[in-house]
Amino acid sequence: IMSTVDPVRRVKERQASRVGSSRAAIWLLLSAIVTLAAGVICGMAVAWMFDLNREHMINSIFADAPELSMSLGWTTAVGPILAVAAGGMMTAAAKAYTGHLFDFPVVGPVTIGLIGAVPGVMIGIRYWTPPMTVGVRTDPVFGDDEVWSQIDWIAYHATTWLPLLTALLALVSLVSGIHARRRKASRRRDLDRLLVEGHRVVGDITDISTPSEGSAILTPWTVHFLDRSLTDRWVTSHGRFERNDIPKVGDLVSVLYDPMAPGDKHRIYIGGMEAVTADDFLRWRL
Repeated sequence: IMSTVDPVRRVKERQASRVGSSRAAIWLLLSAIVTLAAGVICGMAVAWMFDLNREHMINSIFADAPELSMSLGWTTAVGPILAVAAGGMMTAAAKAYTGHLFDFPVVGPVTIGLIGAVPGVMIGIRYWTPPMTVGVRTDPVFGDDEVWSQIDWIAYHATTWLPLLTALLALVSLVSGIHARRRKASRRRDLDRLLVEGHRVVGDITDISTPSEGSAILTPWTVHFLDRSLTDRWVTSHGRFERNDIPKVGDLVSVLYDPMAPGDKHRIYIGGMEAVTADDFLRWRL
């Protein structure tokens, strides 16, 4: 079938139509739910693997305690696979909704997965092997009983500290994510100010890596430009590029910087030669 429409332009227009759409929002919500479920299963898997070691610490190898957690063995296979698939799905959904790779509106898949892991660990603990005798590793065959060591007691009380540790990790991830998004919002306000008060010059790419795999590329690159006082400056940062949108050494770019602090790389934004808006200057920024 012949077409006179530019296929690259058609793809970009289709991607632009998805940004902020209800369809993309629903996709993002569903992927977040799947990611949460994956976190629950991974939490159950962590609890199951922990019990494999804990059981030998609180009971003798000859103990006849019911190994309830053995029924959770399936979680070690399903959890990681589902987590990887859900993370990829949520990343794609977030890109469709925001228009930017790895730009999550609220929280990312790691945080959601850790939040789901908290109830998952608590569910898994309910299936843990109980001790034959609290405080003693009872040997019903040879009578060679052993008093628990300090480490054994720590393993026994994992019913308390393991969920708390998981919750702490989830909280740290949540707080870190909120802080990162606030910092990003602050940078966006700074960029909006620079679009009015900043200075724009033409720069050239002096170095950029070109990984051989992946549709989305995260790579360091270096851009050279002359500031208003004709001082040579180079800025190196990590950029994110689509495979069909990665620039090359020698390509010209538009550089927006703060004339009051030309050496502050955090206030230097790089876009294509056609860059005009804030989104244009954030197009390649990691």
